[in-house]
Order: sequence, then C-alpha cells, then structure tokens
Amino acid sequence: MPGMQSSSRLRTWVEPLVFVAVITAILLLIFPRGFPNYDTIYYLLWGREIFHGMSPDYGAPLAPTPHPLYDLIGAVFAPLGDGSITVSIVLAYVSLGLLAWLVYRLGSEWFDRPIGGVAAFLIMTSAPILSNGLRAYVDLPYMVLCLAALLIETRKPKAGWPVLVLLALAGLLRPEAWLFAGFYSSTSRLISPRRK
Repeated sequence: MPGMQSSSRLRTWVEPLVFVAVITAILLLIFPRGFPNYDTIYYLLWGREIFHGMSPDYGAPLAPTPHPLYDLIGAVFAPLGDGSITVSIVLAYVSLGLLAWLVYRLGSEWFDRPIGGVAAFLIMTSAPILSNGLRAYVDLPYMVLCLAALLIETRKPKAGWPVLVLLALAGLLRPEAWLFAGFYSSTSRLISPRRK
C-alpha cells in the first residue's frame, strides 16, 4: 500500500536524523567550542582563499596534507568568517552521530540490534573517536562515507554506483578510498556486467 510504504520510508529517515540530532546537541552542550586542530584551521583558511578567488597556498611551511572536499566545504562557509570554525565543530559532531548510527546499523545487519547498540555505544565512548570529533579531524567524515558505502553494499550486494560515489567522495578526504573503489569495481564487475 502506498501509505504504508511512505510511512516506512519516513521512519527510515526520521530515526537516524533524530539520533544524529540528539548526539550533536549533547556534544554541543558539553563541548560548545571544541578544539579545532591544525588540519581544520588550514582547510578553513584554504577555503577562504578559494572563496576570494585565490589559489590555496598549499606550499606554506609545515602545511598539512590538503583534503579537497574539506577545502570546498571551507569555501562554502567562508562568508561566515570566524563562524566557520563553529560550523566545522558542528560538522564534526554530526559526523560522530552518523558514525555511531552507521556502526549500529551494520551491527544490526550482521548480527542483531542489541549487538549493534553495544557497538555504537563503544564507538561513542571511545576516547580516540571522541578526541577526533572534538578536534574536528577529517577522519570522521571519511569513516562515515566508507561505512555508508559498506552499509549499502551489505543491504544490497553488488549495489554498484551508490557505493562507488561514496568511496569517490571519501577519496577527496583520504585517497586510499579510491583504492577501495578500484578494488570494489574490479572484483565485482559492477560497472559493465557482461550480458549473455
């Protein structure tokens, strides 16, 4: 029935959105400012340079490795000035919530809901993961994109393009994701399956 299908789709989106919103709100209450790290400050600086029509100064002494997707995000939020630092923290907290949700869903798919819940709890109480979130490290959105690709593939084996798109975006944060994408497409022959 169409009504039941739309209700099921709505629930599919509402649950993770509420979960991520609650996690983000809790983190903002406990750590309203966060502690943006070196990489984060640089991607905001490079994004500001891009916004003003300049080439990012990747050759600056001791500059970190550039992450093109984050540089683009920095350019989008450059008009906020110093407010872009707050946005970077909020994005990191949202990434933490998404990471916990994806771990929960993967645990539920592979085992059952209680195991997924325990796995999500362990992620959210892991000192290194929380530290990465508070410092707005690029690793969190990278992991979110890779785990989202894994969840899609878990639910629908040989899913193809959705997985490759997420891995391509992850590669703009850490290039090893492009290796995952290459391995995935070559082993499963997703792009152009042979027709008999």
